[in-house]
Amino acid sequence: GPKLQRVADLVHYVAWMLNGISVPLDQWKVELTFRDKEPLMPPALAEDVFINDAGEPAISYTGYFQNYFSVGMDAAVTYGVEGSRASRCGKSFFNCGLGKLCYVFQAWRSGICCPCCSSLLHLESNKVLLADGTQLDVGRTRQLTFANINSYGAGMVPFRQGDLESVKPADGLLEMFLVNGPCQGACALGLGLQNCLPHVAATSSSFEFEMGPGEHYQLDGESFRCTQGCKVRITRNRTVSMLRPPTCPIGIWRGRQVPGFWQPAQRSVSNRFSTLASPRQERMHR
Repeated sequence: GPKLQRVADLVHYVAWMLNGISVPLDQWKVELTFRDKEPLMPPALAEDVFINDAGEPAISYTGYFQNYFSVGMDAAVTYGVEGSRASRCGKSFFNCGLGKLCYVFQAWRSGICCPCCSSLLHLESNKVLLADGTQLDVGRTRQLTFANINSYGAGMVPFRQGDLESVKPADGLLEMFLVNGPCQGACALGLGLQNCLPHVAATSSSFEFEMGPGEHYQLDGESFRCTQGCKVRITRNRTVSMLRPPTCPIGIWRGRQVPGFWQPAQRSVSNRFSTLASPRQERMHR
């Protein structure tokens, strides 16, 4: 829905919550396995020390996501923006409503604005292992993204219309797409040019691949950088429930974001609270 503009808008958010529809959503688990401890992993990733198949000690970090997990260009930009937010200059830009300029600057700093300067992923053998045992050759690419829903980068739809028809939030499958340059990345982030949006490269219930050192990762918008190479494994964890905003008033849903994507819907949350509401509250709710 629309972003929060003022404190008074909180009333609308509460109303949407009370009238929201409970819908199912897959939750996914990401495991990153290293030979040594990584110094700057985010708190959202749980650390575990174990003995691998070769009899050597290894360290894994486990995190969870519902929306998307990506490696490469977009994660590098987000990582830079998060760093700028912590600086006095970056804070002043965001406080003045100029936060988007920070994204533009970080895209330039990361070399993403220039196809010749943006680095390719250090993907081992350029291959990704799918659930059925297929070794998919993705070639030389700058970004790998694994999406569970039709929303990416602050609500933008990164899929072409033909691919979007097969994307479901609770089907036990992830869609993987590749971004090979800044034009595709910009389209995925909302330029609205479907012809340059990336195609879905694979759909699977699990993915495995190995990355080289120095790569950036992003887990539902939380970015981090790994100094070592690691083995990445993505599997389905469970199905959770989330609230889908109501269809009224007009303006909550717009563009290619439609409520029908979240069907089938379960019972309304407002029904669950109706027994606790006073008669006056029920009349106001109506």
